[in-house]
Amino acid sequence: MDVLWSIVIVLGILLVGAGVVRHRMGPRGLEISGAQLVGRLGQPDCVVLDVRSDREFRSGRIPGALHIPHTKVAARLDELKPHKDKDIIVYCASGVRSRIAQNVLAKAGFARVYHLVGDMAAWRRENRTVDLAPAH
Repeated sequence: MDVLWSIVIVLGILLVGAGVVRHRMGPRGLEISGAQLVGRLGQPDCVVLDVRSDREFRSGRIPGALHIPHTKVAARLDELKPHKDKDIIVYCASGVRSRIAQNVLAKAGFARVYHLVGDMAAWRRENRTVDLAPAH
């Protein structure tokens, strides 16, 4: 009977652990929700990367976001190297460009690159803070 309970406990731990991993790991990589990101904004171990066009970036962005258009991420990896050991949260308008940037960063050795679920479209739909001040 003790062996049976041990097996049940181990299986329970494995199932719970798998659930935790699934929560953070989406079908195409690491993901973070808007609600989770709100709690991370401004923390020193977190960098938000906007990979939309210049025009889109100027129209409003997540507060504190760095801006590198997705077509320039590979050429501008040196700018991101100081953040290699941080969580990098990538977003675009709807998900296509952020996935491209996420893959470029992963191939360059960035291990903690998260996709913002729903991207800027969801961020705005959820009435989250948008920075409209001129970018510096």
